Amino acid sequence: MLVATLVRLVLVLLLWLLAPPLGRRLVPAAEPQRTAPGLDEIAPLGFGLVGLTLAVLALGNIAVGVADAVTASHIVGLPRLGAGALWGGIVQLLIGFGVFVGSRALGKAFVAVRRA
Repeated sequence: MLVATLVRLVLVLLLWLLAPPLGRRLVPAAEPQRTAPGLDEIAPLGFGLVGLTLAVLALGNIAVGVADAVTASHIVGLPRLGAGALWGGIVQLLIGFGVFVGSRALGKAFVAVRRA
């Protein structure tokens, strides 16, 4: 539990320091608008935030999986959950990064499906 908490605190610190580049990645600079943003502008931002959230939440499972794999002494009778947590966390991390990187394309596809 301590390792997962420390990993999340370090990640929060990194996200705090890297907020401007991440913000420029999610929302490119544009002219100030006088109207409310439409779905075309909001959808990529939403998908980017969902991807980033998935990636951050996966770190706890990865930390638990690594800690369980490294720990030599296990209580007899309790199942080892480390491998499942580790692989599930890795898959969730990859999906989160994929959604974050492809947020613009997913946003455009979402808008196109809604308008169809």
